[in-house]
Amino acid sequence: MCGRYTAAKDFGELIKLMGVVMARVPFFAPRYNIAPTQMAPVIFHDHNQPTVKLMRWGLIPSWAKDESVGNALINARSETIESRTAFREAFKRRRWP
Repeated sequence: MCGRYTAAKDFGELIKLMGVVMARVPFFAPRYNIAPTQMAPVIFHDHNQPTVKLMRWGLIPSWAKDESVGNALINARSETIESRTAFREAFKRRRWP
């Protein structure tokens, strides 16, 4: 995962284009500096229907007792992603094809 990303498109137009179901997400203007641990709108499939929801950007391992553990996990090395405890399960089960 990189350090930051930009969401410069008009979110309202993206929602119309994708036919997204709104799940009580506030208005979002373009943002140019979205960092790990910040909340950001995410479009995902929920029961085969595009839905938008606010989600925390980053990885919190299933074994973590405190979400602050995820603050140190913003970069994964491709050479060790399958073997490191923090990334292994997410890589196996939730990887985008």
